[in-house]
Amino acid sequence: ADFYDVPAGTDHAIGSSILILETQQSSDTTYRIYDYDRRDQNVQLRELHLEQSKDVIELGNHDPNNTPISTHIDTNTVTQF
Repeated sequence: ADFYDVPAGTDHAIGSSILILETQQSSDTTYRIYDYDRRDQNVQLRELHLEQSKDVIELGNHDPNNTPISTHIDTNTVTQF
């Protein structure tokens, strides 16, 4: 199993055929930046939230010089990014 820490405000996406457990602080807020042209129950394109997203996305968490460090424990590999 893989674990990724995604700090609040970090833009992220989930691909198809991926099973995840997303543990987060209770919130009823989701902003869609892109939605693969999916449609709602009325066959309308689902709403995107571009302006709201720009207000809350944190860009300061990215370190372009980050080098992954892998440690092998028994039959597992733990990689820190």
